[in-house]
Amino acid sequence: MAVTPILLATATAQPLPVRLYGDSLNEQALALVEAIDSGFCLAGWTNSYGPGIPNASNVLIIKTDPQGNPVWARISVGLQDDEAYSMVKTNDNCYVLCGMTRSYGIGAPKANIFVTKLGQNGNKIWSYVYGGSEDDIPFSIIQTVDRGFALTGLTHSFGPLPMPNIFVLKLDSAGNWQWLRSYWMSTNHIEDEGRSIAQTLDNGLVVCGRAKATSPAQFDAFLLKLNAAGIPSWVRIVPGDSNDQASSVAIDNVYDILVAGWTASYCTSGDPANLFVGLFNYAGTVLGSWNYGWQNGSEMVLDDRSLISTPDTAMVVCGPTTSVGPGTPSPNFLIMKINLGGGILWARSHPSAYDPGYLNDVPLPLIRLNRGGYAAAGYSNSYPQRLNNDNFILSTFDARGNRPVCADSQMPEIMPMVWQEWEIADSAYQLEMDTMPFTQIDVKYDSVCYDTSGGGINEGNLPQKERFPVLRLLSGELELNLNRAAGVNLTIYSADGRLVQRFILGELTAGRYRLRPNSELNPGVYLVRVVINRETATVKLLKY
Repeated sequence: MAVTPILLATATAQPLPVRLYGDSLNEQALALVEAIDSGFCLAGWTNSYGPGIPNASNVLIIKTDPQGNPVWARISVGLQDDEAYSMVKTNDNCYVLCGMTRSYGIGAPKANIFVTKLGQNGNKIWSYVYGGSEDDIPFSIIQTVDRGFALTGLTHSFGPLPMPNIFVLKLDSAGNWQWLRSYWMSTNHIEDEGRSIAQTLDNGLVVCGRAKATSPAQFDAFLLKLNAAGIPSWVRIVPGDSNDQASSVAIDNVYDILVAGWTASYCTSGDPANLFVGLFNYAGTVLGSWNYGWQNGSEMVLDDRSLISTPDTAMVVCGPTTSVGPGTPSPNFLIMKINLGGGILWARSHPSAYDPGYLNDVPLPLIRLNRGGYAAAGYSNSYPQRLNNDNFILSTFDARGNRPVCADSQMPEIMPMVWQEWEIADSAYQLEMDTMPFTQIDVKYDSVCYDTSGGGINEGNLPQKERFPVLRLLSGELELNLNRAAGVNLTIYSADGRLVQRFILGELTAGRYRLRPNSELNPGVYLVRVVINRETATVKLLKY
């Protein structure tokens, strides 16, 4: 057995950072925008911070610099579940986010809608709660051309039974509500949910989501066009024989409506679900619709901001895949650029075998960066140094979806999809308002998928007990990155539990080491049990 130390290069910044944020329990990021200083602002929920934990969640907002280092963070302070789902950077360079609160508002602990505006330094400008006597949950917010805001989601308070119904809420620039309308499929009305909203270039609105329109047994994806007052113009659905959902809607610069989601009705045989995109004009004519995936795995779009239009008349979409990447069937990031003819310009999965995540790596919101390239946020529980809890994850990519490490090229299959006309009804309602407080906190963070020139340096401020060594399998050797002096033992097992080899390393100084097994490892999944001093973790490694 050879143990070879590796000299580390010093690095002060990552050109394309990947960051984890969180603490001893779970956090998930469901919203992401680029800040005026080219940093990032993430929002979602946490079970690690706030007075309601661990039994209840709190809203968590983190502002970072361009390298992903936290600048400030805020949490809600309610004692019930409070979660952020969507966010927009305003034209005055502030942040407006929406989500669900069970701590404040009429009918609490029934769910209510909250909308909060924060300044560039995290100061609260205003924060209001809206709703009725039953559960009302928003999933998407935009800023409109009049500097106000529009939201969509589901409501159990407004509209006819059975619930829920779709709602659209229009606010002015100060958070005062202007109008509220609910919508339901007038044929076979059962359950209807709005998931994403965008403003069209004619000052109207477009909403996508899911509805049990053709059968009470499954959801159909829908796309709904509204005028500026919220009056329906048309609605289109995917008439499938299984569950389908439209999760994200966007507008391009040539008067097209883009929509993305997932389908279990139109996909490869044996495939649980495929990612889909659709292209419509403002009259509701479908210009093209395609789904993408591989056999025996799922590809999905889950967030209201997983789809973006690009200046070169294309679209970029992201979502989890269980078909490709390390650790499948656990999910990995999938990010694809697609032209308006449905052709794939490029597709990437993340992470890769260099810095593998073998559990759940789920991308949710996606943004195009002003400096070029893309960033996605979501959650990951793949990294043992974070105790395999869900953490906020921020991943950045270049203009072709690449990274120096931790991204692989992919090419899914393409199949067509079908949409058809449907009927929808709507009505106007009034609602109640309340307020919601926030407070300042400090968050812990760490780096993964770092550039090889950085020598694998963890740049965060995690407590020592959470800093297990980082392991990789490179060219048939185990690479051990030890961040502090410690006694270390490693044991390799095959996936079926057979002992492969044991390394009794003893006391090692901080550094990077290469461990060569006595025999060549066959392709497959291996479990490595790491004992550092008296702490133990198990890491999955994949040999191609």
